[in-house]
Amino acid sequence: MERWLPQAQALLLQLAHWGCGKRSAGTSWVYPANGQYVIYCIIQGEIHFKSQQVRYTLGSGEGCVIFPNQMGCFIAERQSTLCWFGVQGFELDKLLRSAGITPQTPIVSGFRSAGMKTWFRELFYHSRQQSISSDMYCYSLLYNLCSHFLLQAGKGWLQPGEEQQPTQSDYIHQALEFIHSGYGAPMTVTDMAEHVGLERSYFSKLFKEGLRQSPGRFLNEYRLDQAVRLMGRTGLPVKHIAELVGFRDPNHFAQLFRRRWGCTPRQYLMMKADRTAR
Repeated sequence: MERWLPQAQALLLQLAHWGCGKRSAGTSWVYPANGQYVIYCIIQGEIHFKSQQVRYTLGSGEGCVIFPNQMGCFIAERQSTLCWFGVQGFELDKLLRSAGITPQTPIVSGFRSAGMKTWFRELFYHSRQQSISSDMYCYSLLYNLCSHFLLQAGKGWLQPGEEQQPTQSDYIHQALEFIHSGYGAPMTVTDMAEHVGLERSYFSKLFKEGLRQSPGRFLNEYRLDQAVRLMGRTGLPVKHIAELVGFRDPNHFAQLFRRRWGCTPRQYLMMKADRTAR
């Protein structure tokens, strides 16, 4: 099964199409990326992937990126379940290369985690919906995926007898878990730094180096993403939604919402209602 999405205005990141399916052992196929970045994920099984005359073997939880105007050749070693999606946008090449993902090093990992499984379910569900909120939510999910790639790039292997020391990725993971579980409550950058056990300015530096944005901006944008999701799924008043996602001042919420999405929360709800009525 594969679905191509309607063309929209060019964004920094935009989901173009996605698909999922099974391949029997011995099946081979070629996938041209054309003008998009195509990300393949192995949910279960084992496949061989060839790109730029180099062959890789990918198992469950691993994947690969086919860069624009390149071609990926695949062979299923045994029956395998796959997901794939095409992405385009101005920032993607820079984000992938920052994570060490290039045409010469196209392999990615970490798709086996519970968080990534939830990410796939959310992406596939919202990409089927014909609503502004779902389009916006898919946009935020793609940024979360890039964050995942950047975090994975910071992990390494321990040598025998070597003690585990917290890495930049470990600190960022702790901060993200803190944000995801407590974004609805009052929270500051100092609270995040104290949670992971770092001094505020040093924590902010590590976070910005890893995710390409400050912890304060990330928190605000995560809250706004959750607000859009609630607007798409509930009929709650804007003021109530603002409070649920951690904004105590509805005017400040409206200001940040407009800066991120180009319209006020009430304008967004009106557009959503108008689209639903058609």
